[in-house]
Amino acid sequence: MGRLSLVFLLAFLRAVISNEDPSDSCRDFGQAFERMFAVPGESPLLECPLQIQYLFDPAETPYNVTWLEGRNGSEVTEGQPSVVVREQSLWFPNISMEQQGTYTCVVRTPSRCFRQTAVLVVSEMTSGRCERPQRGIQQISAHVNDVLSCPLRRYLKSVDHPSIQWYKNCEPLPEDEKFALNTDKDILYIRKVHLDDAGFYTCKMTFSLDGVVGEMAESIECLVHDEYLENPRLIEPVDEIIRVESGSSP
Repeated sequence: MGRLSLVFLLAFLRAVISNEDPSDSCRDFGQAFERMFAVPGESPLLECPLQIQYLFDPAETPYNVTWLEGRNGSEVTEGQPSVVVREQSLWFPNISMEQQGTYTCVVRTPSRCFRQTAVLVVSEMTSGRCERPQRGIQQISAHVNDVLSCPLRRYLKSVDHPSIQWYKNCEPLPEDEKFALNTDKDILYIRKVHLDDAGFYTCKMTFSLDGVVGEMAESIECLVHDEYLENPRLIEPVDEIIRVESGSSP
């Protein structure tokens, strides 16, 4: 038995001897605000919403991560079909409607416990439309250069060989004088934003994980903000100079 496993076994035995349920002492951060959206057949990666580095020093403190399924509270294990457990994330190589729901990430150290629930939403594509059922909203400004950010950028370091393709209203976006991408292609630069640039944008990421190729995508509803600040203009008095004492009321 390794040192790390022995540490957790001793901690568990101490809880049992003292008639305590180790899960009861977990600090619960509730349900995470962000959602993971997918459509059947995609390969979404559901990451633990807990920011471990702010809870304790992971380089100095041993810890382990387990996942609980929201429907029955059972632990998600490596042997289950259609899901791969990767410590701080769950990967669904071929997601189905039945797998949507809540999944709770539980992080335990020898003396502390934390938990937070992640939400996975799986929806069928709307018939006759190419936009995804759920989408975020991003706003850009007219008459200037602006950017859209791919919501999947947070997964770039969690997968192998990621590649992102952008679409607007289902048509692939070329890199030209209007649109440009950064190195990771997770940021879309839009030059001289026009009102016509509003619409639905989708970024699709293909990747490999454990030697298996998958893809996931998210859509953005892009709104163009057309207000801008004008230079100050003198409205009144017209052709007249008014002198006032310093500090007096207008």
